[in-house]
Amino acid sequence: LDWMKQHGLTIYLKWEAEELFHRLTHEGAQRPLFSGVPDDQRLDFVRKHLEDRESYYRQADIILHGDNLSMEESVEQLVKAIEAITR
Repeated sequence: LDWMKQHGLTIYLKWEAEELFHRLTHEGAQRPLFSGVPDDQRLDFVRKHLEDRESYYRQADIILHGDNLSMEESVEQLVKAIEAITR
């Protein structure tokens, strides 16, 4: 994390566990860590990993809350946040 922050801009695209679960469910076969988890355990798996990693994610230069945003809205907010930091 230190190396990333020293050499670039770190971004946390934050979603609630349920939203992330739904997004990952569609990509399950493409996500090695997620693909081996039984379907009935996936939501708990996502919750646990978010909780375990949250202290690292919160250190990002930009935290974008993506719940209830379309892809276009997310990109628009992200561009604005990057512009605000890099000025």
